[in-house]
Amino acid sequence: MDSLAAAILGVEVTSIPLPGLKPRERPEVLQATSRLVQTGCGPLHVSFARDAQGPYEIRAALGGNGSCTNTQTEAISRLLSLCLSTGVDQRLVYEQLRGLRCPKSAMDRGDKILSCADGIARVFERELGFKAGSDAPVQDDEEEITVVTDLDSLH
Repeated sequence: MDSLAAAILGVEVTSIPLPGLKPRERPEVLQATSRLVQTGCGPLHVSFARDAQGPYEIRAALGGNGSCTNTQTEAISRLLSLCLSTGVDQRLVYEQLRGLRCPKSAMDRGDKILSCADGIARVFERELGFKAGSDAPVQDDEEEITVVTDLDSLH
């Protein structure tokens, strides 16, 4: 394991191989919220699911089924879900996405969304109370109305 990966995972570099990390078993029921984030590529539908131990799964959809945009968004979602269900620090996951830029940006609820990945990071902010550049969660007392999406459209 290289030093960057070790720093991200918060482990020491050793010459002894570590046993493979495995995600915890998926529970039968997850509590999820669904949010719609406007991005430069169009509306991004993000489902943020938790189990009893915390964030577990992210499902994001953008563009039509089979499109490159949708495939890339699904790949990001799967990797995020793997990280969260394996116990990687959710703050580190968020920090890897926040602030990534692409040529198209959009405004969403007064926030400039720099890319689709940044849009997913904004869902982390809204769900977990994270704020860029701060270690402490932000308390948001306002209830936010979210868009309800058909679960089949998130697969």
